[in-house]
Amino acid sequence: MTHRGLPAIEVAAALFIAFDPGSAAARQVRTRTVTVGTPNAVVPEVHVAPGYGTVLTFQSAVREAKTLRSAAALFQTLAWHERSVIVLPKQAVKTPVMLTVTMADGAAFSFSLVTRKNVDMQVNVLRAAVDSPEALQRQVGVLTTQLGECREGSEKSGPQNVASFILSQSSQVHGREKPQVFESHELRGADKQGRLLVEARRVYRVLGYTFVVLSVDHRDPQRSWVLGTPEVRVTGSNNATLTVEAQRAEQLELLPDNQERVIIGFRTPQEVGPKDRYTITLKEKDGLRQMQLTDLEL
Repeated sequence: MTHRGLPAIEVAAALFIAFDPGSAAARQVRTRTVTVGTPNAVVPEVHVAPGYGTVLTFQSAVREAKTLRSAAALFQTLAWHERSVIVLPKQAVKTPVMLTVTMADGAAFSFSLVTRKNVDMQVNVLRAAVDSPEALQRQVGVLTTQLGECREGSEKSGPQNVASFILSQSSQVHGREKPQVFESHELRGADKQGRLLVEARRVYRVLGYTFVVLSVDHRDPQRSWVLGTPEVRVTGSNNATLTVEAQRAEQLELLPDNQERVIIGFRTPQEVGPKDRYTITLKEKDGLRQMQLTDLEL
């Protein structure tokens, strides 16, 4: 996530902007204390919600705070100043997002950001002292295991990261796609069902993968839309179902009367005839609505 340090006056302004007095009755706000750095400790859960600013305070100076880039759409720009970190959600965080805070001395601590019934307006973070070489050794072992898991998962996350990058590059300027840094072309195709309109916008081919950008226009005033697992088929001389290896949506939950872009990625088939076409099906997660774009010439 993009990040920056802020002077105290800008931090205060950000909190005033984020707080919505009209929503205070809907949630219970609280201040609490958590301890980090103890052996075998679980990652502390911090409860956040749109319309509220959550402040994490520390006993020493903060060097940096960040989340995964894929979570950038959920939050305002992370801000930190001296011994505080400010978290301002744009929408409900239904799936926990990891926040990593690095202290001036190089120590790093993780927090799980998620929306619950209560909201943490302030979390006072206490740092446990390392009492013995054995305790320090246990901490090193835990960190080594976590680092190994991150390295093991980096290969599998490659297509997902490329999808996020393409989505960030495919915005429009004055109603037209801005110049691209790699070859791509526009698509034509649309389907409308249950007050949902899906249109094919652009296709990219890079590093042996095909990425398709779609727009979703949600016109149902009463219910939200959450993207499930898409399906891609090749029809023609080579009928096949392709495995979707990457998918990204600008919002975890598309609210009524809103729009978003969705990108899906899959390995580019090696044997596709000139008359072969693609069919893309977008399904609603835990719902019945689905849209199907047929006869796409990718």
